[in-house]
Amino acid sequence: MNPRIIPGVNGSTDFYLTMDFCKDPFYNSSLTWNTTNPDITQCMQDTLLTGVPCLFFLLTEPLWIIYKIYYYSIQSFPISRDSRNTWGWKFLIKVTLNLVLITNLILQIWNQSHDEFYGSEVFRFMAMIGTIVLMLVAMGVEKWNRIHTSPPMFLFWGLLLLVKIPTVKDHVEHLTNDPSDVLYWILAFTYYPVFLLQIIFHCWADHSNMDASDKPPESVASFPATIFYTWIDPLIWAGLKAPLTLDQVPPQPQYVTVSFVIQDFLNQWSKKVSKIEKTFIKDRDPAGEKKVKILDVLFATYGKRFFLIFLLGTVNFTLIFVGPIMLKLLIQHVQSDEEAWKGFAYVILIFVNASLQSLLNHQFLQQTVISAQQIRASLSSMIYRKTLKLSNLARKKFTMGEITNFISTDIQTLGMTIPYMNNVWVAPMKIIIAMFFLYEELKSVAFIGVAIMAVLLPLNYWSSVIIKKMRKNQMEAKDGRIKLMNEVLKGMRVLKLYAWEIPFMSRINAIRLTEVKLMKSLAKVYAISNFTLNSGPTLITIACFGLYTVFQPGEILTADKIFVSIALFNIIRMSMVMLPWAIVALLKAFVSLKRIADFLNANELDPEAVGKETEHEENAIEITKGSFTWTEEEEQTTLKDINVQIRKGSLVAVVGVVGAGKSSLLSAILGEMEKTDGQINQSGTLAYVPQQAWIQNMTLKNNILFEKPFETGRYKRTLEACALKDDLDILISGDETEIGENGINLSGGQKQRVSVARAVYSDSDVYLLDDPLSAVDAHVGKHLFDKVFSSKSGILKDRTRVLVTHNVSFLDQMDLILVMRNGTIAERGSYSQLKESKGAFSEFLEQYANQATKEEVTEDHEKNKHLQAKPIKARQIPPRTRRMSQTLSCSPASPFIKYLSTSADAPLPDDILAEEEEAILEETIEESAVSSRRGSKVNDPLAGRLVDDEEAMIGKVNWKVYLSYMKDLGNIISVISFLLYMVGQGLESGSSYWLSFWADSNGADPATANDKTPFYLGVYSGIGALQIIIMIVREIVLFIACADASNLIHARLLSKVVSSPMSFFDTNPIGRIVNRFSADIGTVDDGIPFQISLLFECFTSIATVLALICYSLPIFMTVILPLAFMYYGIQRCYISTTRQLQRIESIVISPIFAHFGESLNGVQSIRAYKQEERFILESEKRVDKGVQLHYMCVMMNRWLGVRIEFLANLVVFFVALFAVLSRGTISPGLTGLAITFSLNVTGMLNWLIRAVCDMETDAVALERILEYSENPQEADWSLPEDDKFCDFPMEGQIEFSKYETRYREGLDLVLKDVSMRIQPKEKIGICGRTGAGKSSLTLALFRIIEPVSGKILVDGIDVNTLGLHKLRSGLTIIPQDPVLFTGNVRFNLDPTEENTDTQIWQALEHANLKAHISSLTNGLDHEVSEGGDNFSVGQRQLLCLARALLRKTKILILDEATAAVDLETDDLIQATIRKEFADCTVLTIAHRLNTILDSDRVAVFSEGKLVELDSPQSLMDKHDSVFRGLAKNAGLV
Repeated sequence: MNPRIIPGVNGSTDFYLTMDFCKDPFYNSSLTWNTTNPDITQCMQDTLLTGVPCLFFLLTEPLWIIYKIYYYSIQSFPISRDSRNTWGWKFLIKVTLNLVLITNLILQIWNQSHDEFYGSEVFRFMAMIGTIVLMLVAMGVEKWNRIHTSPPMFLFWGLLLLVKIPTVKDHVEHLTNDPSDVLYWILAFTYYPVFLLQIIFHCWADHSNMDASDKPPESVASFPATIFYTWIDPLIWAGLKAPLTLDQVPPQPQYVTVSFVIQDFLNQWSKKVSKIEKTFIKDRDPAGEKKVKILDVLFATYGKRFFLIFLLGTVNFTLIFVGPIMLKLLIQHVQSDEEAWKGFAYVILIFVNASLQSLLNHQFLQQTVISAQQIRASLSSMIYRKTLKLSNLARKKFTMGEITNFISTDIQTLGMTIPYMNNVWVAPMKIIIAMFFLYEELKSVAFIGVAIMAVLLPLNYWSSVIIKKMRKNQMEAKDGRIKLMNEVLKGMRVLKLYAWEIPFMSRINAIRLTEVKLMKSLAKVYAISNFTLNSGPTLITIACFGLYTVFQPGEILTADKIFVSIALFNIIRMSMVMLPWAIVALLKAFVSLKRIADFLNANELDPEAVGKETEHEENAIEITKGSFTWTEEEEQTTLKDINVQIRKGSLVAVVGVVGAGKSSLLSAILGEMEKTDGQINQSGTLAYVPQQAWIQNMTLKNNILFEKPFETGRYKRTLEACALKDDLDILISGDETEIGENGINLSGGQKQRVSVARAVYSDSDVYLLDDPLSAVDAHVGKHLFDKVFSSKSGILKDRTRVLVTHNVSFLDQMDLILVMRNGTIAERGSYSQLKESKGAFSEFLEQYANQATKEEVTEDHEKNKHLQAKPIKARQIPPRTRRMSQTLSCSPASPFIKYLSTSADAPLPDDILAEEEEAILEETIEESAVSSRRGSKVNDPLAGRLVDDEEAMIGKVNWKVYLSYMKDLGNIISVISFLLYMVGQGLESGSSYWLSFWADSNGADPATANDKTPFYLGVYSGIGALQIIIMIVREIVLFIACADASNLIHARLLSKVVSSPMSFFDTNPIGRIVNRFSADIGTVDDGIPFQISLLFECFTSIATVLALICYSLPIFMTVILPLAFMYYGIQRCYISTTRQLQRIESIVISPIFAHFGESLNGVQSIRAYKQEERFILESEKRVDKGVQLHYMCVMMNRWLGVRIEFLANLVVFFVALFAVLSRGTISPGLTGLAITFSLNVTGMLNWLIRAVCDMETDAVALERILEYSENPQEADWSLPEDDKFCDFPMEGQIEFSKYETRYREGLDLVLKDVSMRIQPKEKIGICGRTGAGKSSLTLALFRIIEPVSGKILVDGIDVNTLGLHKLRSGLTIIPQDPVLFTGNVRFNLDPTEENTDTQIWQALEHANLKAHISSLTNGLDHEVSEGGDNFSVGQRQLLCLARALLRKTKILILDEATAAVDLETDDLIQATIRKEFADCTVLTIAHRLNTILDSDRVAVFSEGKLVELDSPQSLMDKHDSVFRGLAKNAGLV
């Protein structure tokens, strides 16, 4: 086949393939182009127009089938043999239509058999029949493999229908000329309509052999539904009918789920780790300081998708330049007399090109979103996994707040910035190609534009570098703020009791002020950066048009040159606008990736630090010459030269003073410490009970099971052994009661018993018990020891138990006792061996345990009967009890002690004499839970809920949210900003109109055109200069105002949250509250200012553009209303659904943070129980919920974009059509102006609705903040009358007068008609059973809860007449749980800065901490780590004592402040209290009854009522008194 070009008739050009292959030329210019009735030659129809669709199908269909088979092989879509036999009606119809086509083609061959066949006709028939036959085969293969849709088939039929349009035209002409040809009619109606039917039936997916109900709708959607996003329509309609719920949101495709993407990422991560031989283990990492480059891992994992994005982006931006080319042809058509059909052809081509570009652009954006989602999901999982392996040294570097920020901020930043990052390469490519076309229009003058850009780009680079640095500083400040906010929320009860809200708020606001300053600086840098963007196109236009007339004197600036150049300048302008955004996005992403990479490369715990097998089979634990540290400094080794062997099944006690290294020894066995020397081995499974119980926010039952299989007998035995049965009777839903965050609705003792029960139920081989008896009273402690730990009767008697304890009562039952001193094992041996050795332990026993060696509560009922009337001798009160008694006695001997001393009745039996303290059940910290139980039914499924699920607001964002923001922004500033945007946009449109006027002037008088250039150019330059100035000013004004508004919003939120009552913090998880301060405030900081700017710019742009189009083409006004109606309908559908999706997304994020924080707090327990995989799965499950919502939000953007851009393309279509129809009545300048502006409408309409919706979705963050800003508030912190009471309280007298209160509205009263008077300096003990109202009395005194009726008087002053800070600063409490905050020691003791350093040192001296603090490097400036982890629990309690000594008020409340300290520290605390608070009124909440034995009076509460108030002696004399009954139950009578 030899193609030839032959001159045709009338100057036409004919192109032949061969003279005998076709009956006519392949191309004839007179037939196709230079004619008023265009047509296509039969040769081209038979060959090219038939061959292209067939070749496309043959090339793409095999690739599609291979891809889908591979896709299903890695998806969880099992193929059922039975389901493959279900053909389905859609499949059968499509097969039938193909058979009809084959029959039709055979009939066409038969009908034409009497004529001569040309090669081109044979090719057409064979290509069509062969392709359809192969399609039938492909359909069978797809059906067998459950492939529900086929893009190649859909596109084949679409292309075929398109290319057959000329053939249809020929057939219509034939039938018009010969309507009697019946066979021709039959063939025509069984041929072309079949193409259309095939397209229609391929619009639906074939689910006949698969269950698509539980699959992601996108994964089972047809190809048209995928490219037009109609698979989202059901969600849209559901959102229109009613507010969406989480259950209605469809699942995301599997390729964006965490469990799917993390596997590929982990594989690539492992390869990179192996390549550089990285181990992440300190001191034995061959890679040293080398780090795994996270970018390398990302490219290795997602490189294929990145390449697909590159291809789609390349095709997409190439199509952009078709618009200016068609614009040139259309303007030339309007001012010429060429054939009319060509103008309509240009209009159609413009519309088709714009539509195709829209579809490809959204596929391009979808792939970028998918890559962003995959990166977010994989990095979220990696951060969580790393958290569970992070070494303790690394934990000091990365605090909880910082790690939380990785998830809340950095991951979110990556998700937002990755889609924009493609403009880093797309924008420069667009600029380069646009400059090429500009050269075609303006010749060498176009290079002037390149030179101007070359000057401006360094300014962009400079601003980008500064932005990167500022963003990094801003993120660091935000880390510090969120970290401090976490601590404040955890210690909120302490802050309120000490009236410390203001100093802590000041610290947070100081950090926030740093953030705001950086935001304002960023606003100025952004304005400078935008100056280069906005001035660039204007300067290029001025320079190019001005110099064009100089360098091209024979040329004039016509309408087509000007407006094609303007269109290209607009492409350059948008590219220059997007380029710095992309650079900023890239820099943001790099900052976040750098932070995440540093974290992922941090040191991990050494998994081989603890050997899995002991050298001697009989041993469970072996440590040989072990040295361990918590710090990087080798000289600060915490444990030194540890040598110990613990036999299997033995019970070992670890004792020693505060800071001796007891808990560190257990941590070393767990592998939590850095091993600097020696060897440690531990065999068998392990359970761990931490000193501070870790409780999850789930049911009590699930806290105990800890995902172990439920076994009824084993579970009941565990409950009984851990003394939890009585607690289940009290809890409203028994063991199905939800436990709040950090066990908020359990007492300290209950939490510890649940922690012990978890260990017991785990059925492990080795149990590490870090002082579990410290938080429970002696009665329960005795029960726990006998039923759980004892080698004689305990449920764990055959297991290895290592028990850290301060309780000497049980030491005689130990197989081995390890005495710790200064990080070494000072002594070891059995109780008798150590006692006989006369060493340190013997002295310790003589000093603190001068009591009978056996302590147990008698279980003999007859003995109890005999003892009921027997008083107690003084010698029978254990030493610790006597010390506590002396603490509260202001005189040498209180009346009750005198009574005990003079009693001469028969003593108690020996097995009771040694009982140190038998106590009542502990008071539940959160008595609101107790009060809410009364009158409730256990069978209520929601009765046991403490923390309600966060509810999504519904409907539109209330206007008061926007008005509130405008008020913070400043109403005047808001109006000025909008006017500046309006004026700036008006100037931009005015400059474009001036260009059209210039072009028409040149066309009307070409001879003088160049002479007028300076005038027109000067006016244009003036307009442009004014426009640039206004653009800079408007951005600085708006963004600085937004920064100030953001600061006001944060300050108000902080104030309102901190001023909320404690009930708010008890019922809202910390993660939920932190989310307001992190993600929501982040949106207000970064999202809303840009959305306002974009909204103003888009609205003013569209308004001016439509005005100019209507001015140029008044007929366009006829289509504005229909298009506006369609626009409104799409906008309404989109916003109503997206708004609710955004709200639900903000809610599902909170559980991610809550679980993350919970895991950080309990990471030691998680590792000890080897539960890492379970917690990883739970984390991934929660992250997947967030991904699901976020993915649907961005897919909604794609749904919107396709539809809005279609409307914009209709605008372009109608403008071009009306311009063609108005040829002869409209000037070329106005034509160019109208079409150029209409081309810009595509982006403007899309951005406007996106800006409106994004503004509303971002306003959800404002709405959520405003919700918390409307929290019910505590009473005023200060009142004007407070100044009258400068030295409040003067004496310390307290009086309750008919006082009643409840925790929240709707709950039962917790205190009922309480009346009592407490004299100055009087020592009052307060006791009662669980829920009796003891803690409620304290909370009422501090006004943590407010009265329903009655009043409390302090020194005769009604406390309700005082400001809360005046009241609370006049009271002092030493709580049971010591709380420290990040900061130095000075700040922890005196955050209000009311005391001098001398006073602080004096308080530390009295608290016996001066020596320790002095030994620290920075003394009072020594930094306290997060949670006070660099101090032992005992040292933290002594610091709390020092706080109390600094306050030195006349009223002191003790809430079992010495439960978790050793006997020596207890002695120090008691002695200090006895001396320093001798002249104070002291209230002691009795968790242990012996602590109030020597009180002046005892207040006994029951069911919220004060039932007894008298001296201990008087109450003991009454045989029917409640106090005597409590004492009897405690073994004291």
